[in-house]
Amino acid sequence: MATLILTAIAAGVTTLTAGRDYLRELQASRVKRSQLETESKADAIELRNLLDYYLYPRMPEKNPIEPAVPLVPPMSDRFGPLDRKWSGSGKLVASSYIDTFHLPDDPEREQPTIIVQKDDAPLLIASHLTNAAARQYFGNPDSRVPYHQIRCHDQNGEGGYEAELRWAIYSPENAPVKRKWELFQGKPMIRVEPVHKVDDLQSALAPVRFASEGDADRQIDDYLLITVLPRDSREDRRVISLAGLHKPGTLAASKLLREDRLSGLTLTMLRELSEWIPEYRYYQALISVQVRHLPDRTPVPGKLKLIAATGVDVHLFGTTLHAHEAK
Repeated sequence: MATLILTAIAAGVTTLTAGRDYLRELQASRVKRSQLETESKADAIELRNLLDYYLYPRMPEKNPIEPAVPLVPPMSDRFGPLDRKWSGSGKLVASSYIDTFHLPDDPEREQPTIIVQKDDAPLLIASHLTNAAARQYFGNPDSRVPYHQIRCHDQNGEGGYEAELRWAIYSPENAPVKRKWELFQGKPMIRVEPVHKVDDLQSALAPVRFASEGDADRQIDDYLLITVLPRDSREDRRVISLAGLHKPGTLAASKLLREDRLSGLTLTMLRELSEWIPEYRYYQALISVQVRHLPDRTPVPGKLKLIAATGVDVHLFGTTLHAHEAK
């Protein structure tokens, strides 16, 4: 009888101990969940601040009025099909940008040229090689040499600015021509174009790589170049340029902005960007893009990595405005 009583008491003690352990684990789980929720909220606030600072054309400390943001995808492509009008990759990047910044749905937002309004601050998608509107800022796309010195005139012709860019996209005279699969108007097709290049004023940059694969060339990597400049000499609006060398590079901008990536990839990259240029509002950032291929052989962006970033100093036709002073 005594043995049964002792056994029962031991069982009760074990149950009580297990219950206390469970309560401690439950409390620790609640504390951990609360910490994660707090960290998540802090990350969300940090992300929004970084997005606004680096990837939105508004400069509220200079202009309290919210600017219009026309989206300018590539409209003409001398290397693409003759009937090419809208770029699928450009529209995808534009859609991602609209969703990320919660811009109102406006059928006139996508523009082949920049309709000049008082507070417009455009987003330019793809480089001047295929985006006619971007040529206003980045020069002649037919140039066979890199175009680092830019000069932008105000619409009224009374002023403007000039700047030197570290990175410039161009097509060298001796650029190899590649045949590659791409998705055009919903159907895979072979596109023939030269291999575009990024020229770097500070160091040699590896060219984009391709590998032969039967009747086409398989793209291995690409670049995405982000350039942020003043809209004009008024300085309170910015132009955001998202320029890929080829289609996967342009699509990388959509991957960077896509909603399900914002808490990971984008936050990490924006934190790195803020370490490179913590006080600059005008800048360039170069991102390497690994290319993967879908079953239909269509190339799409894979892993992204920030290579480097640099501030851009703007000269207002005789007056130098350091980029960080525009903060």
